[in-house]
Amino acid sequence: MKLNLLLLPVLFFSINSIAQDLNHKWNVEANYSVIPEEGFSGDHNIIEFGVKYRFIDYDFVQIGLGINSGYSQKVYDEFNIDGKVKRYYFQPRLFSEFKIPGLDRLRPTIGLGYSIMNEDSSVISIGEDVSGNTTNGGFNFNLGLTYDITDRFFIQAQYDFINLNVRDEFTFQGEVIKPNYNEKLNNLKIGVGFRF
Repeated sequence: MKLNLLLLPVLFFSINSIAQDLNHKWNVEANYSVIPEEGFSGDHNIIEFGVKYRFIDYDFVQIGLGINSGYSQKVYDEFNIDGKVKRYYFQPRLFSEFKIPGLDRLRPTIGLGYSIMNEDSSVISIGEDVSGNTTNGGFNFNLGLTYDITDRFFIQAQYDFINLNVRDEFTFQGEVIKPNYNEKLNNLKIGVGFRF
């Protein structure tokens, strides 16, 4: 037990020194949607986790790759529709983080990428089961602003726009229906992160 207590500070200082050598190229983040109904079509707010890696560092901008993944849910309890739709999404993107002279703690970001969204539905519409599982994708644009609380911890606000290409197929009242349209998704989220 005493050995474990002694190893804990050693582990902490080892991770801290490795993180300093990496010059904060990595960060992890957790975000929460503040406009769920207008966001990714969910009654319940989106929970999202992400990781970023910066591979180019200039005086005024850092460029890197990021991956975010999240979840939302919409529950139907209406006159003709009853059920639940769960959406899981995955967003790889290229991003830039800008440094503002004189405002070292404030960092605007911009990102471009592609969103892959899986929709798992268990829905009854007008007495007929229209449940299914589909995966669609589309262009993703991201704007954000981070504020460093410390050298490692930060808070952030982000806006996501996704032009989701919906290409689906399901049977309704004996007829095969193949929707083919673009769904415009907007999401505003707040979060926290840690650089290492």
